[in-house]
Amino acid sequence: MIQKFWRCKPLEAGNVRTRIENVCRQAGMEYANILYWPIFGGRMITAGVMGLVKKFRYILVTGAFIRFLEPDEIDAVIAHEVGHIKKNHLLFYLVFFVGYMLVSYATFDLLIYGVLYAEPLYGFIGRIGLNQTTLTSSIFSIASVMLLDCVAIPITMLLSYYIFRQQYSSKHYLGTSLCLFGVICVMLSDVVTGRDTMENVVQNDPIRGDFFTLVGSSLYAISNIGQEYFMRIHTPQSQ
Repeated sequence: MIQKFWRCKPLEAGNVRTRIENVCRQAGMEYANILYWPIFGGRMITAGVMGLVKKFRYILVTGAFIRFLEPDEIDAVIAHEVGHIKKNHLLFYLVFFVGYMLVSYATFDLLIYGVLYAEPLYGFIGRIGLNQTTLTSSIFSIASVMLLDCVAIPITMLLSYYIFRQQYSSKHYLGTSLCLFGVICVMLSDVVTGRDTMENVVQNDPIRGDFFTLVGSSLYAISNIGQEYFMRIHTPQSQ
């Protein structure tokens, strides 16, 4: 499914494919196919491997990888990718990713339930000068800030389009639209409700908080594009 989403195509027969097949054969690694990987328009020199089982395992190479690397360099890169399979790195990445998602989901839910239903906790909170409404509002405000951070995604896409002439598919635009929709909903919520998350500590201005969050996310996006820009200037043919 991923290879279709990335629009990968089988690598044609030739010297590069033959060298990759030889390296994999010597290492005893089985795979389904070798694919051309059009990531970043094929301009990035890189390779990859995906698939835990041989029936769905694919070796990915970009156009720049094929054009610019010497034969020995191709062998070294493919040997590196074979090492990921031999050392079960893909399984580790999968377990780590799933575990991180589960832990994050469980921790957030426990925090919410603890705030809403733990009466002893409220007693402690009251003794330190806070109340249930204040703490609950603060937690949901954190979630709002996380959502506002998503504005970095459309800004990055916009800058990369004008600076690097990067092309995006309809799926990218759909995801960006969802990000912007979430940001708009959060800001409208702050405008309509006038949420005050720390009323007993300091008088908050939610609109101002949203503004600074958006500015921070925008600067983060600009810094990422700037790093990519200067990297391409000084090392135009490298990762």
